[in-house]
Amino acid sequence: MSLTCEPTSGGKHEMVIAEDDLAREAHKSLFHFNDENYLSGDNGNIFSILENIIKKGALKVHLVGSWSWILRFATGSLQLKRGEVFYILKSCGLTEDELKPFRDSDIEDIFHFLYYGRRFEVLRKLCHKTKSRTEKSINHEGVRVYCHIVSAISKQIVASSL
Repeated sequence: MSLTCEPTSGGKHEMVIAEDDLAREAHKSLFHFNDENYLSGDNGNIFSILENIIKKGALKVHLVGSWSWILRFATGSLQLKRGEVFYILKSCGLTEDELKPFRDSDIEDIFHFLYYGRRFEVLRKLCHKTKSRTEKSINHEGVRVYCHIVSAISKQIVASSL
């Protein structure tokens, strides 16, 4: 009987889906994973990529990207709808009055409001909601999802579910 683990995913039980090179490098600077543990999430259906790596045996999956990319996991949709985004942000602690100025603006503007306003608790809550929703949607016992939001401004992870 062997005491070693025989992984089914080529030895990679912990994988990272990064939106782009910026997200990948921000994650790698903190976690120092091998290059083969990173997958690009910018060239296809991110939900299919997630499903495929879980089928291959990944037990921990890190989702790393911009806030709008992470919102796609939080809403479960590739197309962001303002109503769904506002609903999630209200559940993360924003009020109707805080969201009013963004009714007709780009969703990215909300991130700048949160980032420069130092509302990192809202971004952390979004990461936790994304983690919970994604784990529930994959419905695979024992698989853990971690969420990290990267800012193009600082080129670093600014919020995480860890």
